[in-house]
Amino acid sequence: MSRGDERVASVSLETTLMSQGVRRFSHEEMIGLASRVRQEIIDRLQHSQSFPTFLRPVPADLSQFEGKQTIALEVGGTKMRAGVVTVDQGKAEPTGEMLEGRLTDQSGQPLTRFADPTDFFDHLFIALPNLAQLIKDDPEAALSIIFSFPGVPTEQPDRLDCRVTGLTKGFVIPGMIGANFVELFNQYLIDKGITDRPRRQTVFNDTPVLISGEANIGLVVGTGYNFAVAVPVGKLRQILGPDFAPEWDDRETMLVNVESGAIDLATRLLDPEYLNGDVRSTSIIAQLDNLLPVEEKGKQMDEKLVSGKYKGLQLQLILSQLSQASLINSRTMPQDAESGWKTELVSSILEGKWNTDWGIDEADRATVIQVCEIIRDQAAQVVASHLAGAVELTDQLRVKAVAEGSMFWKLPGFKDKVEAYLAELGISTVHFAAANDGMSEAGQSKAEFASLKRGGVAGLAYWYR
Repeated sequence: MSRGDERVASVSLETTLMSQGVRRFSHEEMIGLASRVRQEIIDRLQHSQSFPTFLRPVPADLSQFEGKQTIALEVGGTKMRAGVVTVDQGKAEPTGEMLEGRLTDQSGQPLTRFADPTDFFDHLFIALPNLAQLIKDDPEAALSIIFSFPGVPTEQPDRLDCRVTGLTKGFVIPGMIGANFVELFNQYLIDKGITDRPRRQTVFNDTPVLISGEANIGLVVGTGYNFAVAVPVGKLRQILGPDFAPEWDDRETMLVNVESGAIDLATRLLDPEYLNGDVRSTSIIAQLDNLLPVEEKGKQMDEKLVSGKYKGLQLQLILSQLSQASLINSRTMPQDAESGWKTELVSSILEGKWNTDWGIDEADRATVIQVCEIIRDQAAQVVASHLAGAVELTDQLRVKAVAEGSMFWKLPGFKDKVEAYLAELGISTVHFAAANDGMSEAGQSKAEFASLKRGGVAGLAYWYR
């Protein structure tokens, strides 16, 4: 191919990708996106779509909680976890057995639909058969519950409750939406004879508990996407009114669960026609959305640009379009969405690891690498622009974030790209720490229980502040 032919092919590739919404944002677009995100968070706070949690940042030094313990319980997906978390020699450690189980039906299939809250709690205790005894064994222990569904926290003298505003991940629990979770759970515990009086409980979403020490952002970029931000209470009062959180000092910071995947500003830049109702759109965003279950259509589209579980499918859809445009060999295409094109494939390609089973011709590899780089960079720009908008609410022009998720840490170049785009947006002092930093992994305390331990510590910080 001559240099002129190469230039035409490159222009054709870029034009085709641009027409599908597969592109990097311009500097001006990122600045505008960051500004709109800031205003969107304010609007969402006012309309109870982003949620102040009444939780303070967990200190990096846990020695002030030495010897304190709580029963930690993780609820909100099909996998449940529970255990006693104790601070021992400045570390959050499990005491005794750590429980783990799944919500399943009688045939062992994952279960997300329940008759009512009682049915949901029944299955919780079936999944964790030793949980009832764990609660009975320590009648004075507070419960620290990670409830990974959207909800508006409400602070009561004996509990931090949460009014459930919606259910995600395909869950259906009639009677749960609009109710206070702790109120329902306490009544269940009493009705079942597990306890004889309401228990002290703290309930919160999983993302805010990532913030520790001097960090002002808790970031999740894995199968899902969300972040929490530490906002001064004085600033929250400016947004929500002077009577918000009357027991708190203006200078204290409260952790706000942003529910950032639902902001959906980045996807509107890439395909405004589709997200405004034009079903004729053939963009990758429209194609991806049209492959989702009915209850997921049009929702959390920014998350789908960032979430790792969609990267393989996104790549497949893009390559299909390039094949139809004769820009790559059609032999490179998998046959269907179940062909095994997972997120790890994008990582492998960016690492230069090729497998002949993928059916990607050597002549097409440079094009496929270019596509993977755009997919990665676009997701990194979404994250950086979102964080830049949120950082303004912290009253600090620096980012210290505790981050978790395989996409953030394992997708080659992703973390570096987020940092570079933040610098481009004027936030040059950035430090990202892994979520399990400082967490002991001794004995049964394995990585999969890291979120349970963080939840336990967040509960201790609430009850013993």
